[in-house]
Amino acid sequence: MLPQIFISYQRDQIDFVQPLEIKLKEAGFDVWIDRNIHVGIDWRKKIDEEIRKSIALIVIMTPEAKASEYVTYEWAFAYGAGVRVIPLIDIKPDELHPRLKTLQYVDYKDPQLWDKLITGLQDAQSPFLTLTIHHAVWGAKDKMNNVTHKVRANISAGRLEMQAHKRVLGDTPPGERKKLVVIYSYGGKVDTEELEENETLILPK
Repeated sequence: MLPQIFISYQRDQIDFVQPLEIKLKEAGFDVWIDRNIHVGIDWRKKIDEEIRKSIALIVIMTPEAKASEYVTYEWAFAYGAGVRVIPLIDIKPDELHPRLKTLQYVDYKDPQLWDKLITGLQDAQSPFLTLTIHHAVWGAKDKMNNVTHKVRANISAGRLEMQAHKRVLGDTPPGERKKLVVIYSYGGKVDTEELEENETLILPK
């Protein structure tokens, strides 16, 4: 699963959006722009979902974009959701919204535009690709113990490989079918793995 970048733009910038999309994909990122909304979909809900799934939002900031309530909504929502906002500006820095002035921006006319942009996105990618174990339980039905700390202890170099076995997770009443259930996140997605006793858990997949 590739890390996703959300591009926020005004329609007059579509000619720049297309080469930007190509550059980002060449650098190993997935790209989401609003042309991906299908007919009949609640567009506001879809935009919110895709922003939350993204590691960063690039807002192409022109005078028209600055005046757009939709562009403003998108970058403000991303900022509030903890998604990194990267202004790509085609206006004077002192004309930026006060909130955007506090962020590191990239100038549209900068000869090192692509290098700076990709470096910023790679920096944003680091925590996105961290394996996090949120909760883990082990045992028979209705008799499951919290083993979150034991599962976390098996993470090494950002990878988890362990067997669902009593010598690792602790003994439980004999003769009953046991399971390991793990809730984790990786790549911006929260997921669940459920294993039978003696099966091997490997994350990320």
